[in-house]
Amino acid sequence: MLDYLMRLQFLIIDSSFEYITLGLYAEKEYSSYLSKLENFSCKFISQYSDDENFVVSPISLYFPLAINIATCDTETKNEILTALNMSEKEVIDYSKYLFSNLISASSNHQVKLDNSIWIDRNINVKNKCLENLADNFYTSSFYLNIKNDNANSNKLICEYVKQCTNDLIE
Repeated sequence: MLDYLMRLQFLIIDSSFEYITLGLYAEKEYSSYLSKLENFSCKFISQYSDDENFVVSPISLYFPLAINIATCDTETKNEILTALNMSEKEVIDYSKYLFSNLISASSNHQVKLDNSIWIDRNINVKNKCLENLADNFYTSSFYLNIKNDNANSNKLICEYVKQCTNDLIE
């Protein structure tokens, strides 16, 4: 059975770009997608100087890009797909599966994922788009009065982030 499984590696980067891996297993047909995701993460990380310490979550970098693929025009969408080296079908088909697997793997590790989109009340967004984001990327949608009450909108977003991170980010 393990022949049909592979590891997705979450990278915790130190100054020498060594990493610690936490295993997540997935079906064999999913391995190409995971490999592309890992390659994208490594390319992103390699752009940083090795004299800095930093931590990056490849998943936290990937999901906003995936969400944008579902909402952007063709040119922007193609640029993101090129950077990820993935097809739109791969992103749509596997993002939901990846999210579910990360959450189910959290019994041994603290994993908290949350995707959200914040929309000004004056902007018309098609319900089909919001449903796609909710169904395929577990993305919550919130309407705020961003244009006319930016300070309060920022406060509400900050409160949301604080709540989602158990007060780790204010």
